[in-house]
Amino acid sequence: MRILITGATGFIGFHLAQRLAAAGHEIVGAARQADTWRTRLPAWEWRTCDFMRDTNEEDWTARVADVDLVINAVGIISESHAQGFTPVQTEAPQALFSACSRAGVRVLQISALGAQHPEAVTPFLRSKRLADDYLWQLPVECVIAYPAVVIGQGGQSTALFCQIAALPIVPLPGDGAQRINPIHIDDLCAAITHLVEHWPGGKHRYLLTGADTFTVRELYSLLRAWMNLGKARFVSIPLPILSVAARITERLKPDALLRRDTLQMLCSAATPAPKFPTSPPRPLAEALWARPALRADTREAVLSGLQPLLVLSIAFVWIFTGLVSLLWNVPAGYALLGNAGIDGPLATFFIHAGGTADLGLGMLMLIGKWRRLAYRLQLGLMLAYMAIISMMLPSAWLDPLGAVTKNLPLLAMTALLLMLEPYRSSPGLSGE
Repeated sequence: MRILITGATGFIGFHLAQRLAAAGHEIVGAARQADTWRTRLPAWEWRTCDFMRDTNEEDWTARVADVDLVINAVGIISESHAQGFTPVQTEAPQALFSACSRAGVRVLQISALGAQHPEAVTPFLRSKRLADDYLWQLPVECVIAYPAVVIGQGGQSTALFCQIAALPIVPLPGDGAQRINPIHIDDLCAAITHLVEHWPGGKHRYLLTGADTFTVRELYSLLRAWMNLGKARFVSIPLPILSVAARITERLKPDALLRRDTLQMLCSAATPAPKFPTSPPRPLAEALWARPALRADTREAVLSGLQPLLVLSIAFVWIFTGLVSLLWNVPAGYALLGNAGIDGPLATFFIHAGGTADLGLGMLMLIGKWRRLAYRLQLGLMLAYMAIISMMLPSAWLDPLGAVTKNLPLLAMTALLLMLEPYRSSPGLSGE
């Protein structure tokens, strides 16, 4: 069968495309960076699409004309300046479905558990529901799949759960009794592949949920065991405080998965019985241990979990230092420069320039799109500070409070953050 998969470079779409290709189907992948993926996976045919722009039926007519089935696996869990729920999850899918209906091409829509309810609680779920309902009323054979939270290496949801589970003390939302029934990516792909190969005809909806129901506390314990991190120590975080933390995370990292919307979906999650077209999924522990966590998985979870704390703490150092230099202890700055033979207007200039630079770089760290630039400037400024002090006031290296030597671990942590911060234009695998 010739299958067009939109979102073929996403977590679900990519795994599904691999599974279908292994089963002998011909894959046509649709992605924004089609040229890049054409060189990476030349065995698949690649077509360029952009769900932020391709919101008219005519945009999809030629793309669906020569395929037997379209699987829409495009989805975003958070909005940003580059992508929004309405075009990506409602308008572009509706245009795609209209083109499929006109061409007589079957559709398999991968929605999300919770979107089947009229009272869908978040913009993410509501935008999915609008596309689902539009597809349902079209004269076209279709299946709408509603997967629960999908667990598997490379998934955004899994990354977030693992980051939290890897913390020395694991924070729980409230009492941690919220219940979810996640499904492993391999079991999800097996169910969808079975649907493709045993197409039911007409219109159908399936709830694709996991074999087990977990509390959040139980899921964290399972993931810690999978990452070989030992027994978890938990602390309950009141939901209002966690909501504030989610707001801060949204500000620090606009595409973060810890958001007020996702927190709301977690707290209101239902755990319906699965409606499967084939054999039920495996227990999640069995599915996870079929692919044991690598040391790199554990290290990624630990580093990513601590990254927000490092960002905030280092930003605080720069902002606080700038404020001290400019407002609270100006005489100390004059005294330090005087020891190096700098006084008068030149000293005033250095104090104001240095304090303003420190304050600005600290603030720049709090803006996601400028963070890499902030790290580079901080590294350059710290090295310049240390070189100047070494030439003009070498005795500062012997300060028992480490006025200069403390820059060494700060340099190392800033370099680490620079390496952890992703390139925003990188055409790698995207999330769910």
